[in-house]
Amino acid sequence: MVEEYHSRGQPPPGERAGKKAATPEAMARANKRQKERNARLLIMNNFGENDYYITLTYRKEERPESMEECKKQFQKFIRKVKEAYRKAGETLKWVRNIEIGSRGGIHIHLIVNRILNTDVIVRRFWSYGGVHQTLLYLEGGFRELAAYMTKAGRDEKGIRESSYSTSRNLDRPEARTKVMSGRTFRNRKIRIPRGYYLDKGSLYEGINEYTGYPYRYYTLLILTDRRRE
Repeated sequence: MVEEYHSRGQPPPGERAGKKAATPEAMARANKRQKERNARLLIMNNFGENDYYITLTYRKEERPESMEECKKQFQKFIRKVKEAYRKAGETLKWVRNIEIGSRGGIHIHLIVNRILNTDVIVRRFWSYGGVHQTLLYLEGGFRELAAYMTKAGRDEKGIRESSYSTSRNLDRPEARTKVMSGRTFRNRKIRIPRGYYLDKGSLYEGINEYTGYPYRYYTLLILTDRRRE
């Protein structure tokens, strides 16, 4: 994932647009994009094709009365799953988002690394309702999945409240910084290294609403055999 932006100093004449005061809406959009990017990096760095994407649902009579109660139920559940992984000689990693709908419906989106009998383990310990499991697929570098996992309450249609969280043992990639000349930033073409391709859906270019400087970010994905074909 690549981000290109002005960090300090003056850009070439004519490159800077008018600086605007940060509005709550603009800040919310920027925070949402950053949250999605961070989640995507975590997912790409810790999970792969054929790991599990799981949705846990509640029977109506089993629904918790609050988000806090739901979090406690999830923690009890995930501790049991973690212990089952430990007994199998494996380490559990997870990312989850709890969503409470405007009509009170609750479900949990969960990503876990797959081991032998993961499906059996999850169904054994989730006693509140249904378990719906599918395998992850790598196409697109998990961009849409990251956006789905970080949906926020009160600003997403039909969602009243949400809670995004991850296990503490995820490998968190470190950013590498390269300083570019301001003279080469404008109209600079995206360079795609051999063995990679540009995820066109990830490309975002615009003007920073706070500084008035141009910026862009995009993701380069490794070519798989299927993509080469």
